[in-house]
Amino acid sequence: MKKIVHFIFVFIISFSAVTVLAHQPIVVHTVSNQELGKEISLSEAVIITDPGTASVAVYDALVSPDQVALYSFISDLDTTVPVEALVPVRRSNTDFRPWVGVIGTVMTGNRTVATSSLPFLLPRGYLVEVIPPLFGEREIFLEPYSLEKLYHNREETITLKKGERYYLAVFSPDGVAGDFAVSMGTVENFTQVSKVQLAKNIIALKLGIVGGRNVPVSNFLVLLIAVFAVGVSAGIGKLFSAMILLGLIRPWWTALALRTQSFFSFIIFLGVCVFVGAASIVYHTVGISSLAPVTIIFSAFSMISAVYLFILGHQYRWLVVRIAATYEKAPSALWYWRVKTMLSLFVLILSALCSLASVMWYSLIVA
Repeated sequence: MKKIVHFIFVFIISFSAVTVLAHQPIVVHTVSNQELGKEISLSEAVIITDPGTASVAVYDALVSPDQVALYSFISDLDTTVPVEALVPVRRSNTDFRPWVGVIGTVMTGNRTVATSSLPFLLPRGYLVEVIPPLFGEREIFLEPYSLEKLYHNREETITLKKGERYYLAVFSPDGVAGDFAVSMGTVENFTQVSKVQLAKNIIALKLGIVGGRNVPVSNFLVLLIAVFAVGVSAGIGKLFSAMILLGLIRPWWTALALRTQSFFSFIIFLGVCVFVGAASIVYHTVGISSLAPVTIIFSAFSMISAVYLFILGHQYRWLVVRIAATYEKAPSALWYWRVKTMLSLFVLILSALCSLASVMWYSLIVA
Protein backbone atom coordinates (compact mmCIF):
# COMPACT_ATOMS: atom_id res chain seq x y z
CA MET A 1 0.00 0.00 0.00
CA LYS A 2 2.84 2.39 0.86
CA LYS A 3 4.44 1.70 -2.52
CA ILE A 4 1.18 2.54 -4.29
CA VAL A 5 0.80 5.82 -2.38
CA HIS A 6 4.44 6.70 -3.12
CA PHE A 7 3.94 5.93 -6.81
CA ILE A 8 0.82 8.11 -7.02
CA PHE A 9 2.67 10.97 -5.28
CA VAL A 10 5.66 10.75 -7.63
CA PHE A 11 3.31 10.46 -10.62
CA ILE A 12 1.46 13.65 -9.69
CA ILE A 13 4.65 15.59 -8.96
CA SER A 14 6.43 14.47 -12.11
CA PHE A 15 3.59 15.40 -14.42
CA SER A 16 2.83 18.61 -12.57
CA ALA A 17 6.46 19.66 -12.73
CA VAL A 18 6.42 19.43 -16.50
CA THR A 19 3.79 22.14 -16.67
CA VAL A 20 5.92 24.75 -14.91
CA LEU A 21 9.50 23.89 -15.86
CA ALA A 22 9.66 26.82 -18.27
CA HIS A 23 9.27 29.20 -15.30
CA GLN A 24 10.19 28.90 -11.66
CA PRO A 25 6.87 28.61 -9.82
CA ILE A 26 6.54 31.12 -6.99
CA VAL A 27 3.41 30.40 -4.99
CA VAL A 28 2.26 33.23 -2.72
CA HIS A 29 0.38 31.97 0.34
CA THR A 30 -0.27 35.28 2.09
CA VAL A 31 -3.10 37.74 1.56
CA SER A 32 -1.93 41.17 0.46
CA ASN A 33 -3.16 44.04 2.64
CA GLN A 34 -2.57 46.64 -0.11
CA GLU A 35 -5.81 48.24 -1.30
CA LEU A 36 -7.07 50.38 -4.17
CA GLY A 37 -7.63 54.03 -3.35
CA LYS A 38 -4.80 54.08 -0.80
CA GLU A 39 -1.04 54.60 -0.91
CA ILE A 40 0.61 51.22 -1.27
CA SER A 41 3.48 50.31 1.04
CA LEU A 42 6.36 49.19 -1.18
CA SER A 43 8.26 47.85 1.85
CA GLU A 44 5.61 45.13 2.26
CA ALA A 45 6.04 43.74 -1.25
CA VAL A 46 6.68 39.99 -1.62
CA ILE A 47 10.31 39.40 -2.68
CA ILE A 48 10.63 37.30 -5.84
CA THR A 49 13.47 36.05 -8.05
CA ASP A 50 14.95 38.44 -10.61
CA PRO A 51 13.14 37.50 -13.86
CA GLY A 52 16.11 38.69 -15.89
CA THR A 53 18.33 35.86 -14.62
CA ALA A 54 15.65 33.17 -14.19
CA SER A 55 12.14 33.25 -15.65
CA VAL A 56 9.45 33.08 -12.98
CA ALA A 57 5.72 32.51 -12.73
CA VAL A 58 4.09 34.10 -9.69
CA TYR A 59 0.88 32.31 -8.69
CA ASP A 60 -1.40 34.39 -6.50
CA ALA A 61 -4.98 35.58 -6.18
CA LEU A 62 -6.92 38.77 -5.59
CA VAL A 63 -9.28 37.60 -2.87
CA SER A 64 -11.25 40.86 -2.96
CA PRO A 65 -11.77 43.31 -5.86
CA ASP A 66 -10.08 46.21 -4.02
CA GLN A 67 -6.92 44.24 -3.28
CA VAL A 68 -3.52 44.97 -4.84
CA ALA A 69 -0.91 42.18 -5.08
CA LEU A 70 2.61 43.58 -4.80
CA TYR A 71 5.99 41.98 -5.59
CA SER A 72 9.59 43.21 -5.63
CA PHE A 73 12.93 42.24 -7.16
CA ILE A 74 16.34 43.77 -7.94
CA SER A 75 17.58 43.45 -11.48
CA ASP A 76 21.05 41.91 -11.80
CA LEU A 77 21.35 42.76 -15.51
CA ASP A 78 20.57 45.38 -18.08
CA THR A 79 17.96 43.42 -20.01
CA THR A 80 14.39 43.22 -21.23
CA VAL A 81 11.79 40.69 -20.09
CA PRO A 82 8.23 39.88 -21.25
CA VAL A 83 5.45 40.25 -18.68
CA GLU A 84 2.00 38.67 -18.92
CA ALA A 85 -0.75 38.03 -16.36
CA LEU A 86 -2.31 34.69 -17.31
CA VAL A 87 -5.67 33.67 -15.86
CA PRO A 88 -6.72 30.04 -15.22
CA VAL A 89 -9.84 29.06 -17.17
CA ARG A 90 -12.37 28.59 -14.39
CA ARG A 91 -15.95 29.57 -13.75
CA SER A 92 -14.85 32.10 -11.12
CA ASN A 93 -12.37 33.74 -13.54
CA THR A 94 -14.74 34.29 -16.46
CA ASP A 95 -14.77 38.09 -16.04
CA PHE A 96 -11.42 38.46 -14.29
CA ARG A 97 -8.95 40.57 -16.32
CA PRO A 98 -6.06 41.74 -14.13
CA TRP A 99 -3.96 44.83 -14.83
CA VAL A 100 -0.21 44.90 -14.23
CA GLY A 101 1.83 47.90 -13.12
CA VAL A 102 5.65 47.84 -13.22
CA ILE A 103 6.95 50.38 -10.71
CA GLY A 104 10.44 51.82 -10.32
CA THR A 105 12.46 55.02 -10.06
CA VAL A 106 13.96 54.47 -13.54
CA MET A 107 11.45 53.50 -16.22
CA THR A 108 12.40 53.78 -19.88
CA GLY A 109 9.42 52.14 -21.57
CA ASN A 110 6.80 53.86 -23.68
CA ARG A 111 3.90 52.76 -21.44
CA THR A 112 4.82 55.04 -18.54
CA VAL A 113 1.68 56.78 -17.32
CA ALA A 114 0.97 59.56 -14.86
CA THR A 115 0.72 58.21 -11.32
CA SER A 116 -2.45 60.27 -10.89
CA SER A 117 -4.23 57.95 -13.33
CA LEU A 118 -3.62 54.91 -11.11
CA PRO A 119 -6.38 53.56 -8.85
CA PHE A 120 -3.88 53.61 -5.97
CA LEU A 121 -1.23 56.06 -4.71
CA LEU A 122 2.55 55.71 -5.06
CA PRO A 123 5.30 57.26 -2.92
CA ARG A 124 6.92 60.33 -4.46
CA GLY A 125 9.65 59.72 -7.01
CA TYR A 126 8.29 56.51 -8.47
CA LEU A 127 7.18 55.95 -12.06
CA VAL A 128 4.94 53.21 -13.39
CA GLU A 129 4.43 51.37 -16.67
CA VAL A 130 0.91 49.95 -16.97
CA ILE A 131 0.03 46.82 -18.92
CA PRO A 132 -3.76 46.73 -19.38
CA PRO A 133 -5.55 43.43 -20.00
CA LEU A 134 -6.98 42.22 -23.27
CA PHE A 135 -10.61 43.15 -23.76
CA GLY A 136 -13.06 41.13 -25.77
CA GLU A 137 -12.47 37.48 -26.58
CA ARG A 138 -9.34 35.98 -25.05
CA GLU A 139 -7.25 33.22 -26.56
CA ILE A 140 -7.04 30.09 -24.44
CA PHE A 141 -3.68 28.43 -23.97
CA LEU A 142 -3.87 24.66 -23.48
CA GLU A 143 -0.94 23.25 -21.55
CA PRO A 144 -0.30 19.98 -23.45
CA TYR A 145 0.91 17.87 -20.53
CA SER A 146 -1.66 18.56 -17.81
CA LEU A 147 -4.47 19.82 -20.09
CA GLU A 148 -4.63 22.95 -17.95
CA LYS A 149 -6.28 25.89 -19.68
CA LEU A 150 -5.16 29.49 -19.22
CA TYR A 151 -6.52 32.71 -20.68
CA HIS A 152 -3.86 34.61 -22.55
CA ASN A 153 -3.55 38.25 -21.60
CA ARG A 154 -1.67 41.19 -23.02
CA GLU A 155 2.08 40.53 -23.08
CA GLU A 156 4.47 43.47 -23.03
CA THR A 157 8.25 43.77 -22.73
CA ILE A 158 9.77 45.88 -19.97
CA THR A 159 13.33 47.21 -19.75
CA LEU A 160 15.33 46.55 -16.59
CA LYS A 161 18.42 48.40 -15.38
CA LYS A 162 21.13 46.65 -13.41
CA GLY A 163 21.02 47.28 -9.68
CA GLU A 164 17.57 48.90 -9.74
CA ARG A 165 14.71 47.65 -7.57
CA TYR A 166 11.41 47.13 -9.34
CA TYR A 167 7.93 46.48 -8.03
CA LEU A 168 5.12 44.63 -9.73
CA ALA A 169 1.52 45.47 -8.85
CA VAL A 170 -1.41 43.32 -9.99
CA PHE A 171 -4.84 44.86 -9.55
CA SER A 172 -8.38 44.81 -10.90
CA PRO A 173 -10.02 48.24 -11.14
CA ASP A 174 -13.08 46.59 -12.72
CA GLY A 175 -14.19 45.24 -9.34
CA VAL A 176 -13.65 41.54 -10.15
CA ALA A 177 -11.49 39.19 -8.07
CA GLY A 178 -9.78 35.99 -9.19
CA ASP A 179 -6.54 34.04 -9.33
CA PHE A 180 -3.69 34.61 -11.79
CA ALA A 181 -0.20 33.60 -12.83
CA VAL A 182 2.17 36.42 -13.77
CA SER A 183 4.89 35.08 -16.06
CA MET A 184 8.10 37.09 -16.46
CA GLY A 185 11.31 36.38 -18.32
CA THR A 186 12.55 33.81 -20.81
CA VAL A 187 15.69 32.36 -19.18
CA GLU A 188 15.18 28.84 -17.82
CA ASN A 189 17.40 28.60 -14.75
CA PHE A 190 16.77 26.19 -11.87
CA THR A 191 20.31 26.02 -10.47
CA GLN A 192 19.45 27.88 -7.28
CA VAL A 193 16.05 26.27 -6.73
CA SER A 194 15.52 23.72 -3.95
CA LYS A 195 13.83 20.63 -5.33
CA VAL A 196 11.97 20.18 -2.05
CA GLN A 197 10.62 23.71 -2.20
CA LEU A 198 9.83 23.27 -5.87
CA ALA A 199 7.77 20.18 -5.05
CA LYS A 200 5.96 22.05 -2.27
CA ASN A 201 5.17 24.94 -4.61
CA ILE A 202 3.83 22.59 -7.26
CA ILE A 203 1.60 20.78 -4.77
CA ALA A 204 0.28 24.08 -3.40
CA LEU A 205 -0.28 25.36 -6.92
CA LYS A 206 -2.23 22.31 -8.05
CA LEU A 207 -4.35 22.35 -4.91
CA GLY A 208 -5.14 26.02 -5.46
CA ILE A 209 -3.63 27.13 -2.14
CA VAL A 210 -2.62 30.59 -3.36
CA GLY A 211 -3.28 34.09 -2.10
CA GLY A 212 -4.18 32.89 1.40
CA ARG A 213 -6.75 30.35 0.22
CA ASN A 214 -7.24 27.16 2.20
CA VAL A 215 -7.07 23.55 1.10
CA PRO A 216 -10.26 22.67 -0.85
CA VAL A 217 -11.56 20.21 1.76
CA SER A 218 -14.95 19.86 0.07
CA ASN A 219 -13.28 18.71 -3.15
CA PHE A 220 -11.36 16.05 -1.24
CA LEU A 221 -14.50 14.78 0.48
CA VAL A 222 -16.32 14.53 -2.84
CA LEU A 223 -13.33 12.75 -4.35
CA LEU A 224 -13.28 10.29 -1.45
CA ILE A 225 -16.92 9.48 -2.17
CA ALA A 226 -16.07 9.03 -5.86
CA VAL A 227 -13.13 6.78 -5.02
CA PHE A 228 -15.28 4.70 -2.66
CA ALA A 229 -18.07 4.34 -5.24
CA VAL A 230 -15.70 3.30 -8.02
CA GLY A 231 -13.79 1.06 -5.61
CA VAL A 232 -16.98 -0.79 -4.70
CA SER A 233 -18.03 -1.13 -8.35
CA ALA A 234 -14.62 -2.30 -9.53
CA GLY A 235 -14.19 -4.58 -6.50
CA ILE A 236 -17.49 -6.34 -7.08
CA GLY A 237 -16.66 -6.61 -10.76
CA LYS A 238 -13.38 -8.34 -9.92
CA LEU A 239 -15.10 -10.65 -7.41
CA PHE A 240 -17.71 -11.58 -9.96
CA SER A 241 -14.98 -12.26 -12.54
CA ALA A 242 -13.22 -14.55 -10.08
CA MET A 243 -16.45 -16.46 -9.45
CA ILE A 244 -16.93 -17.03 -13.18
CA LEU A 245 -13.34 -18.22 -13.63
CA LEU A 246 -13.64 -20.55 -10.62
CA GLY A 247 -16.78 -21.91 -12.27
CA LEU A 248 -14.53 -23.52 -14.88
CA ILE A 249 -13.16 -25.72 -12.08
CA ARG A 250 -16.11 -26.00 -9.71
CA PRO A 251 -19.56 -25.81 -11.37
CA TRP A 252 -21.24 -24.59 -8.20
CA TRP A 253 -19.27 -21.31 -8.50
CA THR A 254 -21.09 -20.77 -11.79
CA ALA A 255 -24.38 -21.44 -10.07
CA LEU A 256 -23.51 -18.92 -7.36
CA ALA A 257 -22.46 -16.34 -9.97
CA LEU A 258 -25.75 -16.72 -11.85
CA ARG A 259 -27.79 -16.41 -8.66
CA THR A 260 -25.98 -13.29 -7.46
CA GLN A 261 -25.48 -11.55 -10.80
CA SER A 262 -28.60 -9.39 -10.61
CA PHE A 263 -27.73 -8.17 -7.11
CA PHE A 264 -24.10 -7.51 -8.02
CA SER A 265 -25.14 -5.66 -11.17
CA PHE A 266 -27.49 -3.44 -9.17
CA ILE A 267 -24.73 -2.56 -6.65
CA ILE A 268 -22.31 -1.80 -9.49
CA PHE A 269 -24.87 0.40 -11.22
CA LEU A 270 -25.59 2.21 -7.95
CA GLY A 271 -21.86 2.79 -7.41
CA VAL A 272 -21.48 4.27 -10.89
CA CYS A 273 -24.47 6.56 -10.28
CA VAL A 274 -22.92 7.80 -7.01
CA PHE A 275 -19.66 8.44 -8.86
CA VAL A 276 -21.45 10.41 -11.58
CA GLY A 277 -23.08 12.55 -8.89
CA ALA A 278 -19.71 13.20 -7.23
CA ALA A 279 -18.09 14.02 -10.58
CA SER A 280 -20.89 16.48 -11.31
CA ILE A 281 -20.23 18.26 -8.01
CA VAL A 282 -16.50 18.48 -8.79
CA TYR A 283 -17.03 19.91 -12.26
CA HIS A 284 -19.68 22.30 -10.98
CA THR A 285 -17.21 23.57 -8.39
CA VAL A 286 -14.11 23.95 -10.54
CA GLY A 287 -15.79 24.42 -13.91
CA ILE A 288 -16.17 22.28 -17.00
CA SER A 289 -12.89 21.28 -18.60
CA SER A 290 -11.75 19.43 -21.70
CA LEU A 291 -11.71 16.28 -19.57
CA ALA A 292 -15.46 16.43 -18.85
CA PRO A 293 -16.39 14.60 -22.10
CA VAL A 294 -13.89 11.88 -21.19
CA THR A 295 -15.56 11.40 -17.81
CA ILE A 296 -19.01 11.34 -19.41
CA ILE A 297 -18.04 8.77 -22.06
CA PHE A 298 -16.40 6.35 -19.63
CA SER A 299 -19.22 6.77 -17.10
CA ALA A 300 -21.74 5.96 -19.83
CA PHE A 301 -19.79 2.79 -20.70
CA SER A 302 -19.84 1.81 -17.02
CA MET A 303 -23.60 2.31 -16.73
CA ILE A 304 -24.33 0.43 -19.94
CA SER A 305 -22.12 -2.47 -18.84
CA ALA A 306 -23.83 -2.67 -15.44
CA VAL A 307 -27.29 -2.72 -17.01
CA TYR A 308 -26.17 -5.28 -19.58
CA LEU A 309 -24.83 -7.52 -16.80
CA PHE A 310 -28.22 -7.38 -15.10
CA ILE A 311 -30.04 -8.35 -18.29
CA LEU A 312 -27.47 -11.01 -19.14
CA GLY A 313 -27.86 -12.69 -15.75
CA HIS A 314 -31.63 -12.98 -16.10
CA GLN A 315 -31.36 -14.16 -19.69
CA TYR A 316 -28.90 -16.98 -19.09
CA ARG A 317 -30.27 -18.06 -15.75
CA TRP A 318 -33.65 -18.58 -17.42
CA LEU A 319 -32.02 -20.29 -20.39
CA VAL A 320 -29.92 -22.69 -18.32
CA VAL A 321 -32.85 -23.64 -16.10
CA ARG A 322 -34.91 -24.35 -19.23
CA ILE A 323 -32.16 -26.52 -20.75
CA ALA A 324 -31.33 -28.59 -17.71
CA ALA A 325 -31.83 -28.81 -14.01
CA THR A 326 -28.08 -28.65 -13.35
CA TYR A 327 -25.62 -26.11 -14.72
CA GLU A 328 -23.12 -28.79 -15.67
CA LYS A 329 -25.45 -30.06 -18.43
CA ALA A 330 -25.59 -26.75 -20.29
CA PRO A 331 -21.94 -26.12 -21.33
CA SER A 332 -22.76 -24.30 -24.56
CA ALA A 333 -25.08 -21.75 -22.95
CA LEU A 334 -22.65 -21.22 -20.10
CA TRP A 335 -19.75 -20.71 -22.50
CA TYR A 336 -21.52 -17.83 -24.24
CA TRP A 337 -22.58 -16.44 -20.89
CA ARG A 338 -19.02 -16.54 -19.58
CA VAL A 339 -17.55 -14.80 -22.64
CA LYS A 340 -20.18 -12.04 -22.74
CA THR A 341 -20.11 -11.50 -18.99
CA MET A 342 -16.32 -11.37 -18.76
CA LEU A 343 -16.16 -8.93 -21.68
CA SER A 344 -18.81 -6.74 -20.07
CA LEU A 345 -16.99 -6.86 -16.74
CA PHE A 346 -13.73 -5.89 -18.41
CA VAL A 347 -15.35 -2.87 -20.06
CA LEU A 348 -17.05 -1.90 -16.81
CA ILE A 349 -13.93 -2.08 -14.64
CA LEU A 350 -11.74 -0.28 -17.20
CA SER A 351 -14.28 2.46 -17.89
CA ALA A 352 -14.99 3.02 -14.18
CA LEU A 353 -11.29 3.38 -13.38
CA CYS A 354 -10.76 5.70 -16.36
CA SER A 355 -13.69 7.85 -15.23
CA LEU A 356 -12.20 8.15 -11.76
CA ALA A 357 -8.75 8.91 -13.17
CA SER A 358 -10.11 11.73 -15.36
CA VAL A 359 -11.92 13.40 -12.46
CA MET A 360 -8.96 13.09 -10.10
CA TRP A 361 -6.58 14.37 -12.79
CA TYR A 362 -8.66 17.48 -13.33
CA SER A 363 -9.60 18.28 -9.74
CA LEU A 364 -6.23 17.55 -8.10
CA ILE A 365 -3.72 18.25 -10.85
CA VAL A 366 -5.32 20.54 -13.41
CA ALA A 367 -7.73 22.68 -11.46
